[in-house]
Amino acid sequence: GWNGSTWTPVEEWLTPVVGLVDNPNQQRQDPLRVPLGKEGHLIVYSAPGYGKTTFVQTLITSLALTYSPDDVNIYVMDFGGRLL
Repeated sequence: GWNGSTWTPVEEWLTPVVGLVDNPNQQRQDPLRVPLGKEGHLIVYSAPGYGKTTFVQTLITSLALTYSPDDVNIYVMDFGGRLL
């Protein structure tokens, strides 16, 4: 990711962090990653008010902070909510 002056290599290709996984049995929290490099595509859908926009904003921010502009291009089209 971006270290303030240059881009550093990333361990896994296109696996942005989108949250935390809570493991109370081991008393730890691990990053929740979306394996876009392995799975390819992702569909996000639900009823209004359940966090789709927040999830997409988190995903985009994680991609932008982790991967260089040479590696990832992001195009966003918001046809309704105007929050993106």
